[in-house]
Amino acid sequence: MRFELIDQLAKPTAGCAGDLDLLECSQSRDPVIAISDQHGLSRLNSLGIEPVATLAPSTVLGWQTRHTLDRIFKRSGATSVVCRSDWSLNLAAQLSGVSPARPKDLPETRPHTHDRARVREGLGLTDADRLVVPLSNHPGEIDAMVLALFSASMAIAEKPVVVLLPAKAAFFRRARAFLSNADRVLSVIATNVPATAFAPGADAIIWGPHTSDADADYNAPRNISWARRFGVPVLCTENHISESACDDLPGKLHACAGTSAADIASPLLDIFNGSAQ
Repeated sequence: MRFELIDQLAKPTAGCAGDLDLLECSQSRDPVIAISDQHGLSRLNSLGIEPVATLAPSTVLGWQTRHTLDRIFKRSGATSVVCRSDWSLNLAAQLSGVSPARPKDLPETRPHTHDRARVREGLGLTDADRLVVPLSNHPGEIDAMVLALFSASMAIAEKPVVVLLPAKAAFFRRARAFLSNADRVLSVIATNVPATAFAPGADAIIWGPHTSDADADYNAPRNISWARRFGVPVLCTENHISESACDDLPGKLHACAGTSAADIASPLLDIFNGSAQ
């Protein structure tokens, strides 16, 4: 019997499952086994993933995680397992009796008008609202303070946007305090749902802004190429432009000079003003 194995680790870790992996897992009909804490489990549930078994990851007692997973595999009759990350693959490969493998392809996302309408209606947005969605492999890699300052910068420039803010982003409490004391109303939606779920409703997608990226060489081109499928502007730093360029994708890439709030706001203002090249 085939199972899905997905991990949701509390902190960004090289090779761990990202938001794209969660999205792909949600499209599978195979039963899911999750290695996750309660917060990660709620993120899985938000995409409709209801694991048949969940075990807490242990970075200190790795043998304990392996032993528990081995018992779950044997009890469930698993013979093959689709591992949604290299981290899970390495773990499953240490066990006997199952054949672990990695999927090769990105989620087969085909944007439709009704997907965009559904996402925006769910967020309570009007046609005039501009939704900006930040992407990362792990929500803890996003800099919440930069997103808050970016939101303020766009409002000051009289091009207000609605910014999605991962609830587990770095400096989240500091960003929340800044937003609470801002001298104007800023539209920021804090959510525990993976950002990939909101991409169909976006008017622009940002890769980052990151405080760190545990595996940038793999994560950046993969996420950026996927984001371009939605046909909206995709912003990233200059070093990711060439590695993510592909003429058959509808979304146009726009370079940010850096990862500060001003670096992100500048090209987006040009885009929304119609002056971007």
